[in-house]
Amino acid sequence: MRTITIPPKLMKFALPLGILLGGLLLVVLFIITADKPEPLQSADRAPVVSVQVVEKAPVSPMLRIFGEVESPKNSILTAAVEADIISVEVLEGDAVKRGQALIVMDDGDAELAMRERAADLAEIEALIESDKVKRRADRDSLKAEESLLELARKKVARAKQLAQSQLGSEAALDDALRDEQTQLLAVAQRRQAINDAAPRRAQLTARRDKAAAAVRRAERERERARVAAPFDGRVTEIMAAPGDRAARGEQLVQLYDDSQLEVRAQVPDLHVPLLRRALDSGRKVSALVLGEGGGINLRLHRLSANVDEGQGGIDAFFRAEDGARLPVLGDTVEVRLELPPLSGALAVSPDSLYGNGRVYVVRDGVLQSRPVRRLGQRQVDGRQMLIVSGEGFEDGDEILSSRLPQAVSGLRVKVVRE
Repeated sequence: MRTITIPPKLMKFALPLGILLGGLLLVVLFIITADKPEPLQSADRAPVVSVQVVEKAPVSPMLRIFGEVESPKNSILTAAVEADIISVEVLEGDAVKRGQALIVMDDGDAELAMRERAADLAEIEALIESDKVKRRADRDSLKAEESLLELARKKVARAKQLAQSQLGSEAALDDALRDEQTQLLAVAQRRQAINDAAPRRAQLTARRDKAAAAVRRAERERERARVAAPFDGRVTEIMAAPGDRAARGEQLVQLYDDSQLEVRAQVPDLHVPLLRRALDSGRKVSALVLGEGGGINLRLHRLSANVDEGQGGIDAFFRAEDGARLPVLGDTVEVRLELPPLSGALAVSPDSLYGNGRVYVVRDGVLQSRPVRRLGQRQVDGRQMLIVSGEGFEDGDEILSSRLPQAVSGLRVKVVRE
């Protein structure tokens, strides 16, 4: 038998090639002989969900808003006179009482001006007294002048009789007539002086009133050198120091009335008509401020009369009840506003709300989408519930209360009731 000899060089390639071909052969045999799995039968399984049965009843939404602590009495006191500042009697943060001195200014110039005005007033009052004496003298002198006029007239009558009877001269008659005219002029001047008394008195009275007003103004200027608190409150800023020269109108100190603190918060337009009706009818609208020391009960005091451009609501003002004190001026606080009861609203689970405003009603095991408006939230039986509009819902309707990622109208579900 003839033996075939394989050259060594060929052996280097034949052995790996044989191993590779053998492996491929085994894989092909495994695929051919392997059992084929039976195809899975797809089952249409409806998701299991829970529902909430609609029971319409009045409910008060709780609105969560943020506000800032303000005071309607927040004043910046300015210098009413130009003077040097002698002392600053308070520090920033101090509580002050109405009328308490805050800043004392040099009142020397104001004192001199007041004395000058007082001297002017005294001069006018002296002129008034002198005019009274003159009026009395004029009235007395008029009587004497009238008596002298009567004598002059009698003298003229006698001179005429003597002249007619050739017993008197014409010169004597002329002298008598001249004396009569002179006395007539004296009486007329005296009467004119008496007639001028009333307007002269009115003029002097006006000058006196003007001088008195100047004195009061000077007194006020002197008083304004002492800057006092216009109300009970707390100092927020001092803008002056001893030795400064304050000009008229220069800002000196700022303070606010801490007994009139209130919270300004913006309420969405959706709830404004409801709040206005409540205020107009005198109903109480309560709110709560959450702070480190616990809650502070508030009451809606008023609504703003205008809406700023670009805002989606209106400012509401809340004040503390039962003498409670709000936080410091300027603090930002969280307000939980309890809106008046709504008869057509529903309280639903947070899981029931999908998107911006959509819930699903289960009818015959099929989901149906319903649009709603979110009105607020509230704690109901210890659970946080959302308050939504209830238009189009009837008692007994079942609302999907489970969070279902694939929720869509027409989806078939299986309801499990507890």
